[in-house]
Amino acid sequence: MGPYLSDTLKRRLVFLTGKGGVGKTTLSLALATAALRQGAKVAIVSLNPFASEPPPPCIPFYSLEPEGCFREYALKILRFERLYTSIFDNKVLRTFIRAAPGLSDTVIGGKIWELVDSRVHDLLIVDLPSSGHAVSFFRSPRGVSHMFKHGFVHEKAERINTLFTSPEARIDLVVTPTEFSVTEALELRTSLLGIAALPLGFCLRNQLLPDISIEESSLQTVTLLKRSYDTRRHQEEGALAGLAAVGLPSLALPVIPNGLNRIGDLAERLSVA
Repeated sequence: MGPYLSDTLKRRLVFLTGKGGVGKTTLSLALATAALRQGAKVAIVSLNPFASEPPPPCIPFYSLEPEGCFREYALKILRFERLYTSIFDNKVLRTFIRAAPGLSDTVIGGKIWELVDSRVHDLLIVDLPSSGHAVSFFRSPRGVSHMFKHGFVHEKAERINTLFTSPEARIDLVVTPTEFSVTEALELRTSLLGIAALPLGFCLRNQLLPDISIEESSLQTVTLLKRSYDTRRHQEEGALAGLAAVGLPSLALPVIPNGLNRIGDLAERLSVA
């Protein structure tokens, strides 16, 4: 087992975040598969509204949205669904939940806290939306905590903040070999560390060209392929050069074509990286 998976299995909560389209959902599935192969009771939590790849049946999956989380939590307090319906289940409240600054993210953070605290799962892997929403997600409980200086809401928000900065949690950044993705990862790191001492972990360099050797040949087709490959590798290396500034240990993960066992292959690579 490599250091990446070894570190993962010491945690209770791992977040994957980065620019939209970098492969966070696929890597969440792959990491869950790798942890499952080591005997961990792992589950995936999705906050990503554009997630497309469903997990295998053997991995529990939670797709969280604010209204559902708020309803579940309110029912635990009120205990009667009819009472909840008469008080909360209306258009005005649904609009308030989505519009109130930080409330929707804090409600979802509270559900994640409950899942970790229940200890039903050894490890929760959270597939976050793109970078901007991820920053809002980690900042929101702190804003709610400051808004409500005392009382029940303050206490719950502080529990979430404590979890997110605890040694049980880790935040991994996912990038692809493009300048836009690398630049956004650097900005994301700065933004996250500006919120609190959040536990940044690894940088996953995803969708890289595989390391292959193409010998020079007199055949025109092979020569053109090699030229195209060398150009693309040069572009990748140039784009990733600035990633050193992120200051995190990184893993290189290759492009895996559709139709192959992408999740299984990535899980194997995450296991030994």
